[in-house]
Amino acid sequence: MLKRCRKNRTKWRKGYAKPNRPSIPCKTLGETSHQPKAISCEAQQLRKKGSWREADEKLQEGIRRYPRCLVLYNQRIAGFKNDLARANEVYEAINNKGLRPDRYTFTGLINACTEAGDSQRGWETFGAMTARGIRPDLVTYTSLIDCCTQASDLQRMEQAFRMMKNDGFAPDQRVYNCRLNAFANAGQLDRVAELFHAVQAQGLHPDERTYTIMIKAHAKAGDASGAMRVFQEMRNAGLRPSEVTWNTLLDAFARCGLVDNAMQLFEEMKAERTWPTLVTYNILLSAHAVAGTRRHVPQLLAEMRADGLLPDECTCNPLVDLAHTAQDEALAREVLRMLQTAGLDITRWQAKRLIETFTAAGRPEWAWDVYQAMKASGTPADPGIQTRVISAFYRAGEFSIVNRMPLKELTAAPRILIAECHRKLREYPKAIEICLAVERDAAIPIDQRDYAWIVRVYCLLHSNPEAFRREMRSRSLDRTSPHYVRYLCAKVFGGTLAQEHRSVMAKELSLVAPSNRAQAFDIGRAMEELAMPREMSTLEIGV
Repeated sequence: MLKRCRKNRTKWRKGYAKPNRPSIPCKTLGETSHQPKAISCEAQQLRKKGSWREADEKLQEGIRRYPRCLVLYNQRIAGFKNDLARANEVYEAINNKGLRPDRYTFTGLINACTEAGDSQRGWETFGAMTARGIRPDLVTYTSLIDCCTQASDLQRMEQAFRMMKNDGFAPDQRVYNCRLNAFANAGQLDRVAELFHAVQAQGLHPDERTYTIMIKAHAKAGDASGAMRVFQEMRNAGLRPSEVTWNTLLDAFARCGLVDNAMQLFEEMKAERTWPTLVTYNILLSAHAVAGTRRHVPQLLAEMRADGLLPDECTCNPLVDLAHTAQDEALAREVLRMLQTAGLDITRWQAKRLIETFTAAGRPEWAWDVYQAMKASGTPADPGIQTRVISAFYRAGEFSIVNRMPLKELTAAPRILIAECHRKLREYPKAIEICLAVERDAAIPIDQRDYAWIVRVYCLLHSNPEAFRREMRSRSLDRTSPHYVRYLCAKVFGGTLAQEHRSVMAKELSLVAPSNRAQAFDIGRAMEELAMPREMSTLEIGV
């Protein structure tokens, strides 16, 4: 009998069920387990699988059964590390139940503050913990230091580090990595190098993350050669670079626009069977945007598709920038297709750059495709986007845009451009009607009302010369107006200048630096008019 009891006790110590007191080990949890420790273990396993909602539901079920079990509340806080508001709700529930929070409670709250980037709240949480007489351990201090690191709060980070040492805790590699990361993010390369040597002096061995942070520090400083030197030191130390290390090294060369070096490292990365991710391709595409070259872009896009990777906003932004800089309409068209295929929302910045690229290439229909795709993705088109689309058609000499954009959807500036298109189509009554509506709206800024008046004056110049002269006598624009040059040109075109003032006007216009193509065209025509005999009709020169 004694031998059997000893045998059962030995089995219990090894993890088997204790005689007469059945329990379920955490490794073999089932849906029927209701003990707090078992529920906690099951929630942890669900979170490891990515089933965060199911884990929280399991914990809430456990709390309903064991409302005074602090472990379950702590597990819920740990599950809300990415949601500070929900973590604080659980903390309030602990206080409302009359439970006493422990070190794990406050450490979980500090971790939530870390993800939120709120070092002030993390510091207050740490103060509330010590005020309750709870002594922090090394994990708590590490979480606090990490919280200050993520918020780039170097002063509090160093204060927490000193407090940790004063409490008798020896900093480990993770603590030093947090401090290294803070100085790297702040761009303090000298402090990073100093701390790195301190780590080695403490007898600690830098790990893969330590070297990755060092490479990042050199990358932020624009020192690609220094990043490569650290990378070689890491290899000499017998450490195998991870995907994150490779990406950080590639970023160092991308920031400097060293495309060929980055592509060579990319090939080495694949040769060592470290497979590129979407982040890798985004970094390489960004390198091409910085360097202003399209040399390897088709290859990278083809490999990305072959790897089954869908582009995201960080993929498309450098390509949009590159297409705009290089005035590459084909690349811009490819990026637009990528955005639509991937189901990404087209941002205002992307739409602006793409429309400007297509406008410069004389492709107004493609600019219209961007506008339509932007509306289809749910991003509202602001007046700036609408103005650019109308300008694309106007500059290409295609005025059919007047039939595509309802006036009720447009604000003042786009409406005036529509009036300009009607003027070019010789539909003067419609253009005058639009301009008068803008001029009469006192809520519209004065410079836009001046623009509407100028467009209406140009319409009257061709349709009603007498009304044109009355308008020119009744109103004038001063030099501060952005439409002053067009006003001067209108005076020339309308023949309202006295003979003795024509030479003065010609001199004034010759000193004007045109701000856009339309203004340059008007000035050129006005100079031609001033050089002609006075009796020649303005309409003969095709204004």
